[in-house]
Amino acid sequence: MVGFLLARMGYRIAAKGERVLVWFVIVASVYSSFTLGTNDVSNAASFLVTLNQLPVRLAGLYGGAFMALGVLTWGQRLLERISRDILKFDVPLAATSQLAQAISLTVINGVGYNASINQSIVGGLTGSSLAIDRNKLNWKVILNNVLNWTTSPVLGLACSAVITVILHAIFGSRPVHAGRISVTCLKSALLA
Repeated sequence: MVGFLLARMGYRIAAKGERVLVWFVIVASVYSSFTLGTNDVSNAASFLVTLNQLPVRLAGLYGGAFMALGVLTWGQRLLERISRDILKFDVPLAATSQLAQAISLTVINGVGYNASINQSIVGGLTGSSLAIDRNKLNWKVILNNVLNWTTSPVLGLACSAVITVILHAIFGSRPVHAGRISVTCLKSALLA
């Protein structure tokens, strides 16, 4: 929705010249990266804080560092897909989509909720393209993403259930409450 509303802005900025467009792309990319830090590092590092293992800022630093490592080692395929496969190359639409994604996540995170970066950027790309030229969209990739959005939670649930059953079989079925867990408890559980 935000991408749809902002799409024409990207073309107005592009009309002001390449130099202005380059700065718009840089600002949109940096802002989008910032929202990645506010949104996804909380997913990755929150249990370090919950388990009282690290203070919030240090957990965030570890999470951010390993997210950077992830994008440099394994994330290039997704980077290619988002940057080239969903939308036929159109810099103003791509930058506007990124800005729309960042604005959406800022609003959602600002009220204390988490959101999907992937769904936000694909939604931004789709909305921007629908507002300007729907022929630029690769509908096959978009439908594949929608399919992945429905299968990922189911796969996560199944993996979590299997891992939980295995861990309970190995370590016993005594429940451990997050507020009472400590490094000693973790070490004894792993060494038992």
